[in-house]
Amino acid sequence: MTHLRQDLTPTRDGGLIAIACFKLAKAVALIGLGFGLFRLHDRSTVDRLTDWLLHLSLSTGQEVIDRVIDLLSTLTQRRVTAFGAGAIAYGMLFGVEGVGLWKGKRWAEYLTFIATILLLPIEIYELTGRVSALKIITLIINLAIAIYLLLAKRLFGLRGGGAHERAERAHDLGWGPIDRAT
Repeated sequence: MTHLRQDLTPTRDGGLIAIACFKLAKAVALIGLGFGLFRLHDRSTVDRLTDWLLHLSLSTGQEVIDRVIDLLSTLTQRRVTAFGAGAIAYGMLFGVEGVGLWKGKRWAEYLTFIATILLLPIEIYELTGRVSALKIITLIINLAIAIYLLLAKRLFGLRGGGAHERAERAHDLGWGPIDRAT
């Protein structure tokens, strides 16, 4: 929420800005990935990518690259379309969340909280199969975002809810802050 401090300089909630930047970065990455996936409709692109990954796999010996090569070899046009559209749609959701949070919109706080919480069970389930540092970091970041939004932004009526936030904003707007500052 944009509000005024005692010195009347406009400020933004640093936590919301950090989450918004994180969401917008994920949006750009997912939308780019989605459009990149649509390029896999061309079989020659798939062949070039597979060749490049084979050379990379031989020099690094990474298991992840071998799995990607296996996925590419079994990829159908329908799956490419589904993955591409899914990545773009999910990226657009992150974009809406990011812009809404950047602008300090209350609906964006709720949307981000709900979208984050809905995926936590999947992230926890993924940790039961195979633990990796990336999975743990992702879970911690998403838990931190959910807890921050729930407590600091007073979602769902916690700590006074939206009424307390509106009262705080009203206290910082109008002639009152000017009178108190002088």
